[in-house]
Amino acid sequence: MDPDQEEFSSYSGEYGGNGGDSFDQSSNQFEDPISAMKIRLNDRSILSIQVRYGDTWSSTEGSTAGHPSDMHLSFGEGLV
Repeated sequence: MDPDQEEFSSYSGEYGGNGGDSFDQSSNQFEDPISAMKIRLNDRSILSIQVRYGDTWSSTEGSTAGHPSDMHLSFGEGLV
């Protein structure tokens, strides 16, 4: 982890819809800061989420169907 990057974390429980298993990424949260997210969606809902911690992508949580959309974070940016 970059020593200049502040480390914050919170845990809100497991997530997942009626069509799949619940999931959380709590085991990844202290690896590196979140640097990107990939979200797949259709015209009605979010189908999956994938998070990049530093340079390493997590597993995809949900379906690989739908249209992917990437969001990259710059150094010092975070998610609320």
